[in-house]
Amino acid sequence: MKTALNRMDRPQTLPLRKNIAPGPFSGLCGRALERYRSMGTNVNYPQGCRLFAEKDPAHSVFVLESGSVKMTTVSTEGRALILKIAGRGDILGLGSVLRRNQPGNSQYDFSAEALHPSIARVVRAQEFMNFLREFPSAGEAVTRTLLRDYHCTLRALRRFVFPATVAGRIADFLLEWCDGRRTGPVMFPVTHSDIAALTRTSRETVTRTMMKFRDDGLIQVKGASLTILKPEALARLTAGVMNMATHPNAALEVEPLSGQPSYPALEWRELA
Repeated sequence: MKTALNRMDRPQTLPLRKNIAPGPFSGLCGRALERYRSMGTNVNYPQGCRLFAEKDPAHSVFVLESGSVKMTTVSTEGRALILKIAGRGDILGLGSVLRRNQPGNSQYDFSAEALHPSIARVVRAQEFMNFLREFPSAGEAVTRTLLRDYHCTLRALRRFVFPATVAGRIADFLLEWCDGRRTGPVMFPVTHSDIAALTRTSRETVTRTMMKFRDDGLIQVKGASLTILKPEALARLTAGVMNMATHPNAALEVEPLSGQPSYPALEWRELA
């Protein structure tokens, strides 16, 4: 994490932006919307700045209004694992704050660090809980957020537990990032080291695989933007990731689409 050496490296408090309610709270209306708009503090986090650390007391929730944040945990062996890259509308620290009244559950479960300059609405835990109790519509929005987080976690777990090819895991991540559609260029503020931590491989292997995806016309990368050119081909590569749960003895090599190149079934153990 970058050490703050000057004012521009540190989080900066901004005027509270009352004209937006991003993500899960965009459907609020009336008094609930007005209450949300008046809550908390808008804070600008420079790239590399930490929002909170794993095992810190869960004092606030962080509703991302712009930018992207890397959520990480550290294994007992000291290896960093990226759990998710959060974006606009995600609520960081939500589960930890909801569990604050349970013994031994008053800490953040992961660390959060800004990948790009990010703005978050920081709401103190007690104020946020009072908001949920007063407005059922806000509670419903949070429930939908928790369900979405559950599905994201399940997909990430499946990517780790049922590895097919390295290419399949990386393709699965790219499709998830772009919502699986041919959407045109999307911002892609993720380094190859980050992708390696998300897909259980090495940075060098990510670089080779991304170059092969590009050379084979599956993706296009320009600066910090990514375009998926052939989502069907990437989806075919992920077949092992999706099918290993129901067919654990399936071959690790995934048969390519007709006319598409094959990708080596590199194993994580080869890269350790």
